[in-house]
Amino acid sequence: RALGAEVRFAEPVVGAERVGRGFRVYTPKGAHEAPLVLLATGAWTGAVGRLFGVDLPVWPLRRMVFATAPTPFPHAFPLTVDLGTGFYLRSEGPRLLLGRSNPEERPGFLEGMDWGSLGPTLEVGLARFPFLEEAALDPRASWWGYYEVTPDHNPLLGFAVEGLLVAAGFSGHGVQQAAMVGRLMAEFARYGEAKSLDVTPLRPGRFREGKPLAERGVV
Repeated sequence: RALGAEVRFAEPVVGAERVGRGFRVYTPKGAHEAPLVLLATGAWTGAVGRLFGVDLPVWPLRRMVFATAPTPFPHAFPLTVDLGTGFYLRSEGPRLLLGRSNPEERPGFLEGMDWGSLGPTLEVGLARFPFLEEAALDPRASWWGYYEVTPDHNPLLGFAVEGLLVAAGFSGHGVQQAAMVGRLMAEFARYGEAKSLDVTPLRPGRFREGKPLAERGVV
């Protein structure tokens, strides 16, 4: 805002069309034209991309985060992942947060806690971290939300087509990577390419080219 940016809330994109090398974007409150558009719309990126005539392989996948009550033992665990099962845990004050990617979960905007996934999650978690038997679950502190998932669980970074940048599909890694992604998107916008880091392997067109990446660290 200090540099002249205008921030608008509650103004969803409902349509888009090509104007020269850029786009005209339509919202319920009017139209906006720009030579460059950045899509950073998370789990909605696939749907928003179609408004621009682009097929972006990003879809929503519900995830559960289970929280314990304050534990009877002290802990200071960083994010710890069992790569064999996808189970993870970390400290959150006196509580533990834990979860696991559910291989049975189907993509889509499903809502609410899936308490049926708690049993399988705890089964693999207790096998690796038996001290969890001493912890009690707090249902009121547990929650659900959406991952923005791609076929290889890595993000799309760069130009989808001329005038349309994409930063989406982080598959749970977005907060960890946000600072560098912000810098990279600024470089794409200013120079037409990333300068600080080579993100060519994460280009949006890699799936059409048959060059996905392997990613084991998905929780």
